[in-house]
Amino acid sequence: MPERLVIGMDVGGTKTRAALVDEVGRVLGQGVAGTGNYNFVPIDAAARSFQQAIEAARKMAGLKSLQVEHLVIGIEPQPDPLYPHIKKVVKYRGIERRPEGECSMVGGLVEKVGLSLIAGTGSVGFGRNKKGRTHVTSCWGTIGDEGSAWWLANQGVNAAFWAEDGRGPKTVLLGRLQRHFKVKTLRDACTPIYTDPNVRRTFSQFSRMVMDAAQEGDRTSIDIVKRGAA
Repeated sequence: MPERLVIGMDVGGTKTRAALVDEVGRVLGQGVAGTGNYNFVPIDAAARSFQQAIEAARKMAGLKSLQVEHLVIGIEPQPDPLYPHIKKVVKYRGIERRPEGECSMVGGLVEKVGLSLIAGTGSVGFGRNKKGRTHVTSCWGTIGDEGSAWWLANQGVNAAFWAEDGRGPKTVLLGRLQRHFKVKTLRDACTPIYTDPNVRRTFSQFSRMVMDAAQEGDRTSIDIVKRGAA
């Protein structure tokens, strides 16, 4: 009888992860690729990320082919357009989409009751009580996702713009962003930011700049990080 396997996938704003697991929970292989979230990238690019992540997991597991019992995807919105692309890479008998927060909670908790918090490119909180009631907070994408890498970067770049045009206090973020974009005025960085085809992933990386500045004592960055943590 062939070994029974499960592939679990997490699709974020920056990267896609796939894990190949056997019946007793052993991770046989893992794969990582770019974002598969087609809210922010074309469907073809999202499909490539799914394919690359699954193929990497298969190769790590040392398997020539896959016949997956069940495929669970945590992604917003419904991933139906991706199914034909996934079918090209792996044969599966069952496939379902579950909310992103629920997937993380199920994977991270031994019990069915508890809270989970994701703070990656985006952010989402998910909880379930003893009666089975659930509630989700955040997971609004570019509209919000407070505390996420996207939000930290957004607040940091915004603070730098405010420092340049006089509406906000001085911050080291202004000079660092000017050097990053190689511009004398941050206003000249608007076009590179807005025309970046993968702006969510690229922009989110500025969160590291905010974190570094906060650790070095920049008061504006410290305030941003504190608000994000709250």
